[in-house]
Amino acid sequence: MKRNLREDLEICNAATEGPWGASHDEWPVNANLRHWVSTHWDGLACAVSYEDARFIAEARDGWPHAIRRAVDAERKVAQMERRLRAVESTVERMLDFYECQDFWGFVMEYETEEVTTNDKA
Repeated sequence: MKRNLREDLEICNAATEGPWGASHDEWPVNANLRHWVSTHWDGLACAVSYEDARFIAEARDGWPHAIRRAVDAERKVAQMERRLRAVESTVERMLDFYECQDFWGFVMEYETEEVTTNDKA
């Protein structure tokens, strides 16, 4: 299933405002739900383990942050793809003008070369 990041972010923003925390203290009333997830003023949920409670609490701020980064990365990728298409079009016209049809073969050959750590520096 493909996620809609903007809808996911709306879900996050509709939740009780953070920060949320996870309690190490065990709640003795229910053996299955022992660790509270809470804000500074109220309990929000209970989890079987502290690790689950911590995951829920951390997701309140972490998930919106990750979604915003992903949306920004997708925007940048789309922008770079548009720029690349413009460059490819320009280069294609230049190659046609100078009759250098084998240039793309060179580019494709270069793309498949293995990059070593020395090449990255």
